[in-house]
Amino acid sequence: MSKRLLIILIFTSSLIIILFLNSLLVPKREPNRPSETTISDLVRNEAITTRTPGISKQKNLSIHNSDDKDEATQLFEKFDLKIPSRDEFENLILSDEKIETMIAAGIILKDPSFFHAALELNPNNPHVFFLLAQENSISLEKKLSFARNLLELQPDNLVASYLLSSIQIELEEFDASIKTLLETDKQNLFNDFFEETATIVKNCLLEFNNSEAGASLYSIFNMPVPMALKYRQISKFLSENQAPLEARSIQTRKIIAEIGSNLVNQRGLIINELVGISIQKMAMDNMDDEDPSPFEGMNIIQAKKNLELQKKEIRDSAATDVFQISDLDHETIILWSDLILEKGEFEANRWIKSKLNSQ
Repeated sequence: MSKRLLIILIFTSSLIIILFLNSLLVPKREPNRPSETTISDLVRNEAITTRTPGISKQKNLSIHNSDDKDEATQLFEKFDLKIPSRDEFENLILSDEKIETMIAAGIILKDPSFFHAALELNPNNPHVFFLLAQENSISLEKKLSFARNLLELQPDNLVASYLLSSIQIELEEFDASIKTLLETDKQNLFNDFFEETATIVKNCLLEFNNSEAGASLYSIFNMPVPMALKYRQISKFLSENQAPLEARSIQTRKIIAEIGSNLVNQRGLIINELVGISIQKMAMDNMDDEDPSPFEGMNIIQAKKNLELQKKEIRDSAATDVFQISDLDHETIILWSDLILEKGEFEANRWIKSKLNSQ
């Protein structure tokens, strides 16, 4: 074999290997899918406006709608936010080879092929299992498998059980779904990966020279929140399929009440608190004041008063008529966003309201 031919063969083989590795690392392009529900979408449908003050609930709150610049798009632009293109994401993935970049790309571009690519690199990543188990573009059977994998890795995680139960309901595996929910009384962890997701997205956006204020805003308020819908789906299923016997009916109501209480007690995102309050209310549907209460340590009258107090606290913390995000400086936006992740949106809103009132 000539030296020239040998060099050509070596070069060709190397090129094939590089292309093969790239095909594993960078996922194939997929057609655009309908946008997932985000926090902003849910807020527009909630009775109480609790976030993004100064932004109309009727407006389509998404930076991805570029035909007419809505208030959200103008807001993100004010804070110097630019969403990277797919090509830019692919170049960064090839450069840093980080699973976190793949997760951020999948979330921001709404493309699950990046999640699948991340799973190829780390087959036991609970965050990726969580994302894929909620992905609308894959079959229910596969989502069920991902949810089971998540629960196996995090057996103490309530959210993993709620996710698995919701998929079992969709598959009409009703007995299995109820069994999954009954086993949640042994769990103490509530990890919906929101803090981890927001941090990953923010850090990735910073890699593209975005401002920290813009990246912080986007990482919190433009994230998909499908679990909020699943909590209500589970509760509605239980409410509509209560056993005729009184003892079993109370047990079902207690599960519903517990789901709602778990959401409220996290003091994380206000949208979850609102969903939790609505679920707690659902637990008392058609109950008289003297009926046995599904809430531990509270009768029906006390529980109803507690729900009203919770809603009032949220209204007071929102302070939508006091300030507008667009009027805040970059440093305040960053501190507010960090506080949301550290102590929850309720406390963060109280802090910003106090700060503005003192000026």
